[in-house]
Amino acid sequence: MRRTYAPGESPVEEISVAGLQVPVRIKRHPRARRMTLRVSQCRKGVVLTLPRACKSGEAHNFVAKNIPWIKQHLNALPDEVAFSHGAIIPVRGTPHELAFVGRTVGRGVVWLSPAQPAFDGLFEAHETASEEKLSSAAIHRHVCKLNIAGDTAHAPRRLQDWLIQQAR
Repeated sequence: MRRTYAPGESPVEEISVAGLQVPVRIKRHPRARRMTLRVSQCRKGVVLTLPRACKSGEAHNFVAKNIPWIKQHLNALPDEVAFSHGAIIPVRGTPHELAFVGRTVGRGVVWLSPAQPAFDGLFEAHETASEEKLSSAAIHRHVCKLNIAGDTAHAPRRLQDWLIQQAR
């Protein structure tokens, strides 16, 4: 068991539970009246919040009893997407293609380019392609571009900073 203390917060414990590949973070909260269990999407981990008076044994039993629920929710988390040129990531629910454009002047660090519909060959493909292939082709053709300026080595970090700023 490892304990980490953050300034101004209550102690956080991490435990390992048989049957889980991720550690379970246990947080004690002064106003908590019951145990709550959640799967953190950003950390890809499990967080158990307890009342201060709850015993550690009760926490272990609660987690062990809920392993199927935890596994189900961990498996439902989306896969991570590497920030690389040409990758497609969702931004506010809309797919965007990443474009590392190198050094530019007067545009800023990150900017969006609207989707440019390109129907070349799409209508001819309708006769021969299945409806599923046609709809995926149409979706792929309407992807907005997310342009990242600067050195390619620094582009993932610039994109991460921009996404965090947009989320606020």
